Amino acid sequence: MRAAGDSPSGIASSGDTLVRYGIAVGAALAGLALRWALFTVWGRELPYLTAYGAVLGSVWYGGIGPGLTAIGLSALGSVAFFLWPDRTLATPDLSQTVGLVAFVAMNLAVCLVVEGLGRARSRAEASAAHQEFLVRVSTHLGSSLDYEETLRTIAELAVPFLADWCSVDIVEANGAVRRLAVACADATKRPILRRAEVYPPDPEERHPRTQVLRTGQPVLIPEVTDEMLVRMARDAEHLADLRTLAYRSAIVVPLAARGDVFGVVTLGTAESRRTYGAADLALAEELGRRAGIAVDNARLYQHAQEANQLKDEFIATVSHELRTPLQSMLGWVKVLRQGKLTPERAARAFAVMERAGHAQARLIEDMLDVSRIATGRLRLERTRVDLVAVVRGALDAVRPAADAKHIHLGVEVAPGVGPVGGDALRLQQVAWNLLINAVKFTPAGGRVDVRLAREGGGVRLVVRDTGEGIDPGFLPHVFEPFRQGEATSRRRHGGLGLGLAIVQRLVELHGGAVTARSDGVGRGSEFVVFLPAAAPPDPTTTTAARGAM
Repeated sequence: MRAAGDSPSGIASSGDTLVRYGIAVGAALAGLALRWALFTVWGRELPYLTAYGAVLGSVWYGGIGPGLTAIGLSALGSVAFFLWPDRTLATPDLSQTVGLVAFVAMNLAVCLVVEGLGRARSRAEASAAHQEFLVRVSTHLGSSLDYEETLRTIAELAVPFLADWCSVDIVEANGAVRRLAVACADATKRPILRRAEVYPPDPEERHPRTQVLRTGQPVLIPEVTDEMLVRMARDAEHLADLRTLAYRSAIVVPLAARGDVFGVVTLGTAESRRTYGAADLALAEELGRRAGIAVDNARLYQHAQEANQLKDEFIATVSHELRTPLQSMLGWVKVLRQGKLTPERAARAFAVMERAGHAQARLIEDMLDVSRIATGRLRLERTRVDLVAVVRGALDAVRPAADAKHIHLGVEVAPGVGPVGGDALRLQQVAWNLLINAVKFTPAGGRVDVRLAREGGGVRLVVRDTGEGIDPGFLPHVFEPFRQGEATSRRRHGGLGLGLAIVQRLVELHGGAVTARSDGVGRGSEFVVFLPAAAPPDPTTTTAARGAM
């Protein structure tokens, strides 16, 4: 039993339609031929007897359209061959008219009943197929914590059950959109879908994908017109690609979790000529919802694994960084106990122990600062701060380390740099951390330049070096605590990876912002700090202070 339009998407193909109507015509003619063969037995009585089977078979297989065709052909044939054998247009008697009307009415009722049963069966089968599809999807989503591989598998599952082609795009940490997966029933179209990655962003939201990424709402396009393709295309080549894909219908659904849209799944039909409807949209939305949750869970797991790894690396680094100066101090203490040092060597021993103690104290203070910031227990002593003096003091503090590596320290102060509001000691900590970090990662003979200038409603501090630079993949994580890039760099330069994290937190506590930029490994780096200018002094307070003097 088959309802009209019974196909994977609810629309029958043109070839299937011809078959169904051809069977209806053949069944009607076969019924008439059988009735003609029985004419010597029944004569003109029961003219429609063999037509009932033809109508029932036609509507059962082909749906209401072929069923109506069989009714019409059977009625016309029966009237022509059995009721009006002389082919005249004489008015039939009442019994013939009643018989014809009864035949048509009864078979119309049969068609409607069978059609209703067919549609109910089609809906049940479609629902079962959709559930089976979702079960397969859920099985694959739950079988791996590699979300990229999982989404590729989902795209393959969607074709050809739900689409002729499917693409999955995700939003990277830097905001760029990356095409993660492509699946096509027609393999020749895969390169065309892949080429979509090279086209620039779509700020005008001409493409449905961009709309869904912004709004988080699905888009259903039952019929894609050429005007839509022209509007979506970025250039002539892009338009040619869109036309080659031969869009028929499309659905775009978001990949989202906890209110965050991080990708889209695009489904399209082409050569199958299928047209999407509300049921297809509901299934696609459920697919996107399940995929979004699975991706979010996989990312959370990945972040937890990274956090565990960072914790282990941090413990190992802290142990090393604290043990190194401690071993130095204990070694010199052992030598001093022997009492055989000359005054010069004893003085050197005390100097080394003092430096080691200061190094330990700074490591511990950095960890305490991170804890204070994280728990909101860090307090700022706000005053009007001369940032030029603060930066010069930080330069003096790092100069010995720079001189030891023959690194040139350059400073440029633009006219009109006024005071900023904040804690002078904490701002010096910001400047010192940026400068010592630049010196640490700049090879011998390099250069570190500092520039101070007034900008808008504040002061801009720039620290630029000719050092090792920052890998583009690590740049988004450069201000995260305990992150120092590759392990070889950590081993070569030491430290806990807290300096830049402390810089960012302190700058933000002062109402400012800090950014990092690098053209890549080996090409130096630049850190820019913006701090709001200090509020003008209160005239009342100033007058009272002068009076007290």
